Amino acid sequence: MRIRLKESIDTRIKYEENRKELMAGISHDLRTPLTAIKGYVEGLRDNVANTPEKQKKYLNTIYYKACDMDRLVEELFLFSKLDTGKFPFKFDIIKINDYINNFYLKIKEEFLNKGLEIFLANDCNEKDKVNIDCKQMDRVLLNIIENSYKYKKDSIGTCKINMYEKENDIVIKISDNGKGVSEEELEKIFISFYRCDPSRTKTNEGSGLGLAIAKQIIDNHKGKIRAYSNNGLVIEILIPKILSD
Repeated sequence: MRIRLKESIDTRIKYEENRKELMAGISHDLRTPLTAIKGYVEGLRDNVANTPEKQKKYLNTIYYKACDMDRLVEELFLFSKLDTGKFPFKFDIIKINDYINNFYLKIKEEFLNKGLEIFLANDCNEKDKVNIDCKQMDRVLLNIIENSYKYKKDSIGTCKINMYEKENDIVIKISDNGKGVSEEELEKIFISFYRCDPSRTKTNEGSGLGLAIAKQIIDNHKGKIRAYSNNGLVIEILIPKILSD
């Protein structure tokens, strides 16, 4: 009885700590672009931006900061639905080869133009099938690759997608050549609003929700996700394979 009571108390304490961290993260991430917007609006009101060029620059900054806030609110809404089990997934049984090849073709040029070269190595059988929500799986992979882009250490970074079979699962392994993360950070990387050491990136952009959302989506696919360092960051996803009769 005492053990169960202690476990219940520990769970409530942990929940309260997570709730406080979540609220602190929300407050920080909304305040940052809002402060910038207020500053530029004041500049316009006080006629600091006294040329058409400056006015255009100020207005563009206000617009992009408002877009940042919009993205954050959208991610918060998504995270909340995932966390409460109310997100409406749309699962389909598909051939994983077709999915990963199409995904790769959709994103490789976009990221190459941004300075991240993506490679695909696919060792799965062409008949292998999985039961996934393709749109949300896209979100998972994009969140991971965006993370690789954000933390790349060179002007041109590399990101490798390896897909293969492992017993009854399909493994999708995404690795980059960034600085990697410490063991302590690896334990927190899927926690909402957690950001790695700012020294790993030139900017502190991003909501800190991307990998937390990825984990929630993979959990809802009855899969697993983990991270480790190996000359960069490696994130490994396991999705149950549809077994043949």
